[in-house]
Amino acid sequence: MLNNLQKLQEFSASCTKFILFRTAVEYLEEMPLLLCPDSDILAHPLYSTMVNFLLREKTPLFYFAEDEKERVGFTTSYSVIGLARPQGHHANPTMFSLMSLHEAVHGLFEYPRTIEGMSSGRYDESMIVREAVASNATEVFVHYDIPSLRERLRDILPRIWFDILQELGYFKRPTITQLLDIRRAWLDSDAFDYLFCRKPEDQVVAQFMGRWRNGNERYWHKRMQKLRSLPTLAGCTVNSLGPFTYEEQLHVYQQEPLKALGQDQYERLQVHHARTAFAIAGRLQQAPASFNELWERREELDGLRVVIE
Repeated sequence: MLNNLQKLQEFSASCTKFILFRTAVEYLEEMPLLLCPDSDILAHPLYSTMVNFLLREKTPLFYFAEDEKERVGFTTSYSVIGLARPQGHHANPTMFSLMSLHEAVHGLFEYPRTIEGMSSGRYDESMIVREAVASNATEVFVHYDIPSLRERLRDILPRIWFDILQELGYFKRPTITQLLDIRRAWLDSDAFDYLFCRKPEDQVVAQFMGRWRNGNERYWHKRMQKLRSLPTLAGCTVNSLGPFTYEEQLHVYQQEPLKALGQDQYERLQVHHARTAFAIAGRLQQAPASFNELWERREELDGLRVVIE
């Protein structure tokens, strides 16, 4: 695991911002370790399949975010994924892996590519569900699946919801919908505080868990308006999974022969995602039209600010 972290840190130090490989082979070889320096997570069947699906089916364009605003800018929904630099508490390989996996879970799902016909209320609901499901995956389920991870994060996260669930007797891993229902019932009111906030530090956990739950509707609506102006979101067909069924679908995917990522497909998707990044930065007219052009102009990517203002 130390060697994986060292490789990530060395790569980060040599990379200005955007992560671009010349070939699909290099992409598939390098990106899993850059996403998951914790080897135990990457070796787990569910999470290794998750990473494989994301890379082979969606082939996102990754970049190291300049700051937290850019990292959480919701561009993951459209396969332009910001990663933290492996510094500070992100230098913990488990913490870095879980932060990246959180974005990976978001990247599995389908998101609207046209906004017409979708009410703002329905859009809000779809975003709330996807955020809660992704958070449950990397804040709770991963600790059921790989119990040794909890102690690796104790100094950084002394109290998490998984601890509270264990104290309440949730020793068996809940289903996706069960945990989603519990999470939303608790965070939507104070009716369950007597269960989940029995200690002063539990209120901090509740605030952390609800950070994307309330008060973001205005941002989501602003994002909807911005997305209307991004023609790059139309016409790109990729396989996606459902927020309630992604584990079952990944299990099926795992049983099938590992899908090859051809060079043509890799180039097509990397160009598409790069054009989306240019569009978000308000520079679509300057976006490259081919992979060869993207590769020749790859340093220009580093000047893009990938935030929906």
